[in-house]
Amino acid sequence: MSKYRILVIDDDELMREFVEEALLRAGHRVDTASSGGEGLVLFDEVQHDLVVTDLKMTPVDGLTVLKDIMAKAPETRVIVMTAYGTIETAVDALKSGASDYLLKPFTPDSLMLTLERAVAAKRMRAENAFLRQEARGDFDFESMIGNS
Repeated sequence: MSKYRILVIDDDELMREFVEEALLRAGHRVDTASSGGEGLVLFDEVQHDLVVTDLKMTPVDGLTVLKDIMAKAPETRVIVMTAYGTIETAVDALKSGASDYLLKPFTPDSLMLTLERAVAAKRMRAENAFLRQEARGDFDFESMIGNS
C-alpha cells in the first residue's frame, strides 16, 4: 500500500494516539485533531487522502464532519469509527458517503485492512472516471505530460 496523508479526528486522546501510532508505523503521514471543528479546519488547510473520524463528538459530530468533507472533496475516503455502533448509525454513515465503519475497540490490523479497502475503492473510482472520460472521447491530451 502506498503511503498517504491521513487526518485522524477523535476527542478521545488515547484512541487518537493509538490510531496515529498505527498509521505512522505503517509509514503514513498523519495529522490529528481533537474535535470535529478542528478537524474541518485542518482538512481545509491540508490536502488529505483519507480521513478517520470518530462519530460521537461535540459540538461538531463525525456525521457533520463526514458530510462537510463529502461536499468539499467527494474523492476523499472517510472512515467512521465509534464505540456506540448500531445498524442505524452505520447505515447513516454509509449513506452520507463513508467508505467504511469501524467499531471500537479495534486492532491495528483491522484498521489497516479497512484503510486498504478504502484506498482500493478510491483507486477504482478514479480509474473508472478516467475510463469513462476516455470512452466518451473527451480526454484532454493537451494536459498530459510525458516523455518518449
